Amino acid sequence: MAVSVRRVSVQGTTGTVIDDATQSDLITTGGNGSIALATLNGSITFDDGSAPQDGRSITADGTGSVSLKAGGAGAVLNAPAGSIVQQGAVSIDSGLRLDGALAITGGQGGARGDGPITIGGAIDGTAGGAADRLVLTSDGADVVFGGSIGATERLGGLTVNDARDVRFEQDVKLAGDLMLQAAGRVEFKGLLDLSSGSLSIVGATELVIGNVVIASGNAVLRVDALTLGGLISGSAAARLELAGAGTASGVTVGGSAGAAGLTLG
Repeated sequence: MAVSVRRVSVQGTTGTVIDDATQSDLITTGGNGSIALATLNGSITFDDGSAPQDGRSITADGTGSVSLKAGGAGAVLNAPAGSIVQQGAVSIDSGLRLDGALAITGGQGGARGDGPITIGGAIDGTAGGAADRLVLTSDGADVVFGGSIGATERLGGLTVNDARDVRFEQDVKLAGDLMLQAAGRVEFKGLLDLSSGSLSIVGATELVIGNVVIASGNAVLRVDALTLGGLISGSAAARLELAGAGTASGVTVGGSAGAAGLTLG
């Protein structure tokens, strides 16, 4: 399906139509321009264009925000290797399918804490090819994952940098490392399953987590309070490091009413 775009200025005046053949990156320049792109029934595929070919496919200028949504049954955002970089919030209100490494960065130009990142749908990789790794970088704002991660095709790794609260609403399944740097509350509402790779959660004031499976890697938890609602299990050679985040002298560990424990071996 061909798509044509008409540029609109901040004053509401329109410019010339840009057809399919000459479109490139989805970028706003000047005027704190936001980006909102949605389909009613179909997937969206974005890639780094040639003007410029700088590793960025979507960029909103100033304090503008980015909102992406692929509507309809089975519709997803197809994300080849590249990045989404902008100054304000990033909201992806649909499934996300990676094909290589994708970096999403929010809140890079305004006040600290104005770049929350929300991905509302399921996140999966693509079989074959380069490792499907997702890196999210906020500016001290919240990061929320509303759907499952790796239910169909596991990612090769997931990293969250410089977040406040981080929340996973559903199961997380990875074939690589899970690295979280957060200053607030980190919560897993489903299973965490790492078929390979290690777990690192650093800086959080509170970690709420249920069942965890780490097949071959280690676990580093530097948090001030830990609520363990299930079992953390790993290989016989696995190492667990549990320490405070730095704001407390130790770690407060409290299990839920259900099973709580640690099994290594």
